[in-house]
Amino acid sequence: GNPFTIFSRQLMWATVGIAGFAFFAWFDYGHIRQYAVPIMGVTLIALLVVLIFGDDVFGARRTLFGGSVQPSELAKMAVIIYAAAWLSSRRNDVQSFSNGLLPFGAIIGIVGGFIVLQPDLSTTFVIVLVALTMFFMANASIWQISAVAAAAAVVFALLILVLPHSSDRLEVFKATFSNPAGQNVDYHIRQLIWTLGGSGLFGHGIGASYQKFSILPTPHTDSVIAVLADEMGLLGLVFCFALFGLF
Repeated sequence: GNPFTIFSRQLMWATVGIAGFAFFAWFDYGHIRQYAVPIMGVTLIALLVVLIFGDDVFGARRTLFGGSVQPSELAKMAVIIYAAAWLSSRRNDVQSFSNGLLPFGAIIGIVGGFIVLQPDLSTTFVIVLVALTMFFMANASIWQISAVAAAAAVVFALLILVLPHSSDRLEVFKATFSNPAGQNVDYHIRQLIWTLGGSGLFGHGIGASYQKFSILPTPHTDSVIAVLADEMGLLGLVFCFALFGLF
């Protein structure tokens, strides 16, 4: 009944985020190196806890405490910190299979495996891609990068085919791409397309989206881009993407 519920929650976390931003702008990040292992340990525990006690939303367990905490987001930061500390401490072993690629791949594989079980393939893909990029920047050999990239591609292809929600999404994407107005298009996707197509150049004005009231599913998360287009039009959407690109 409170129209400011979502806004208030976002404002609260934005305040926490700004405070964290200010702290780490001042903090010497070199000191984080000594906490790399504990950070990774806490992250692995959180990923395990969410699988057991996490919020069951749309058939997936990705969050804790009513959606307030998502351990896979913590995992993104933890992998970067841990990988940076690990790779910098083994500069001469990076090109070794037994001392470089194998142990590095094992820890990334464990993190990715926990997130796949939620299931969340997109976050797993991001983490693997970031880790692979860091491994490459640490002077890994071309054959190592090629082998890992090929193996990762095969694994992700198999996961997409095996996991029901991923294969369903693939079929929906194919159906939508071939015929956006067809009968096989998912209701969610159909509403998104109609909203985007009817927003025009300038939209209906900020706060004036009528699609977000019961027509668009989850307008504050999955459909937020469609809501933005509905209210600010194509120009607003392009401006938003330009801000992300600038950032």
